[in-house]
Amino acid sequence: MVFGPKPRDFSKKVNKETRRLAVEKVVSSRLISGDVITLDALSLEKPCTKTLLKVLDAVDAQGTVLLVVDGTNNRNVILSSRNIPHVEAVAVESVNSYQLLRNDKVVITENALSVLAQRLVEGK
Repeated sequence: MVFGPKPRDFSKKVNKETRRLAVEKVVSSRLISGDVITLDALSLEKPCTKTLLKVLDAVDAQGTVLLVVDGTNNRNVILSSRNIPHVEAVAVESVNSYQLLRNDKVVITENALSVLAQRLVEGK
């Protein structure tokens, strides 16, 4: 073909300030609507999906759930959530606005909430 199809990149660069502002707006709107559930602490001694499901049932997290944990010792929580189709676990350092909007409920630990607040304040 003379003028055959060529792959194109449709991605756009979004400024760091705009991304921070988007996360800030989404977090505030989710807090106002009551879709954020905070936990004092969440840690598992070993990766166990049953234990994580019991915790999520205890806090009444229905629908799709975003589990935001601080990145210190929560590898077992992230590993336990991989086998649950409606649960997505992410470290607080890498949470973005799309993940916060996509899920019905956001379950976040106290430490992760303070790290997220610090991250949003430092960007200003």
